[in-house]
Amino acid sequence: MSLDRSQREFIGEASEIVENIQGGLSRIAEDHRRGHSAPGLLNEVFRHSHSLKGLAGMFGVEPMGRLAHQMETLLDGLRLGRLNIDDELMGVLYTCADTFAALLSSFSDGKPPDADAVDNLVNRITRKAGGAITPMMAGVPELLLSSESLSSLTEYEEHRLRDNMARGIPIYRVNAPLPLASFER
Repeated sequence: MSLDRSQREFIGEASEIVENIQGGLSRIAEDHRRGHSAPGLLNEVFRHSHSLKGLAGMFGVEPMGRLAHQMETLLDGLRLGRLNIDDELMGVLYTCADTFAALLSSFSDGKPPDADAVDNLVNRITRKAGGAITPMMAGVPELLLSSESLSSLTEYEEHRLRDNMARGIPIYRVNAPLPLASFER
């Protein structure tokens, strides 16, 4: 089967995203082995997964989009501290990346995707996400912020703040009132 220009562009762009996901996962695993957290890397891989989901949706590659969505669920659980990195979870994430590559190969060869493999992996992700959810930072001192300030934080920002507090990283609150007119320049 001969691919048209847009299909070739899809394969090229999706392949690049998958390579970025694979590289990001390798760096996350390495940081974890060294005892470091990698919130920036998690965000990066999450964004790549999100981009792949959108790209797959535009080109009607439903199994890839569905799997990318489920991968986002795992990555978001990691970003928010609801899931912990372990060998099993990293194995699932690596399997997602390998499955994306296999789906791209099938697409480029004009073959139907292996829907059963995707379904099995989605079920595995669902079990992992459901079985490893942990409470948010139990025992961390309450944040000494006004309710107005807290309501302006995203769930991820609040998690990062609590995580840094739990690790003893100093947190500073700065009050710098500026006249509204100074923002209009």
